[in-house]
Amino acid sequence: MAGKPWERTERKLARNHSWKSSPGYQIFVANGGELRFDIPVGWVIVADSTSFKFHDQQPPDDECVIELTINRLPPADYSEFPLEAALSDVLGGGYDGPVTRGTIAYEKRGLTRLAWGDVRYVDQSVDREAIGWTLIGLRGQIQVLVTMAYWVDDVPQFEPAWKELVRSIKLGEQVDMLGNPTRVLH
Repeated sequence: MAGKPWERTERKLARNHSWKSSPGYQIFVANGGELRFDIPVGWVIVADSTSFKFHDQQPPDDECVIELTINRLPPADYSEFPLEAALSDVLGGGYDGPVTRGTIAYEKRGLTRLAWGDVRYVDQSVDREAIGWTLIGLRGQIQVLVTMAYWVDDVPQFEPAWKELVRSIKLGEQVDMLGNPTRVLH
């Protein structure tokens, strides 16, 4: 993903497509279906050379940000890669001023494996408690890292967005330009 220029394209899906988003959400698709998940309608999407960021409002007025990185791994068998241990390392060392760490969840959906968990930490720049969620997903050679951060005071507003992202995330389902599923990547 690094160094690759991004082109934002918005398309209506074909009438006979099978993708549905929950009310109040819209479908985000990256790299022709390597990754898709639902985000709240109206969020601001910013792409740079290494990631996509989804803000609840235009920065700097945002209160929540989701960041997504997609990696194409070299050919190998990753079916035994220890996602939960990798996530534990990220959660243990990726946040300043950790207060508490939640449990790590793991789920296998067909060929896709997902692990996610949360950390409560103090944002040292403003001395305010925040929640940071991290998800690692793996399917074949597609690896994704998704993070989400918001203030503890905003749990009722933003936790549903995280739950919907986790519920709706799919890896490796290519689509043609009309939105019709074409093949599943292994």
